[in-house]
Amino acid sequence: MFTTLIIYFCIASSIHADGIATPISTPSSLSVPSSEPLSTTTSPPPFVIEDELNKIAASCFYFEDHEEITGYLYKWRIAIRSNFQLIEESIAKIGIEELHSVLGFAPPGPWKSCREPEETTSMEEYIEAKLCKGYFNRESIYFFEGRYPPAIAFFGKYSDNENKNTTGKKSRRC
Repeated sequence: MFTTLIIYFCIASSIHADGIATPISTPSSLSVPSSEPLSTTTSPPPFVIEDELNKIAASCFYFEDHEEITGYLYKWRIAIRSNFQLIEESIAKIGIEELHSVLGFAPPGPWKSCREPEETTSMEEYIEAKLCKGYFNRESIYFFEGRYPPAIAFFGKYSDNENKNTTGKKSRRC
């Protein structure tokens, strides 16, 4: 019975999908008169954070880069394993710092205990309370606060010199 129900939904959804207009295929009843010119302006592709994070994750890091991200605390074999989580959390911290600067708030200070959003009196406190309760809070279960500055400095250094290659190293490709 369950298998029949699944097959029915699959067939019904594919039949129903033919009648839905999409940007690629539109029904024939919607036609553009030939006397009206089509728009020649194009909008940039939407910014997708997952695509950007995948580009960063797929980029090539040298062994020395992994050691630098950890602040030369570990040699490359251990640093590579540690950096999976450290890179993700450092990027989140950079994002929080940029959010504060764009909104004109003071830079985020050291970690403090979370407050409920209902107890806040200003917009800055409200955003801090929401960030504290969510995924991007500043208390990590993996690292102490002192582990982030080398990683943040590493990403800042290469984001400023992305196209210049003024670091003295060879090209950043594998």
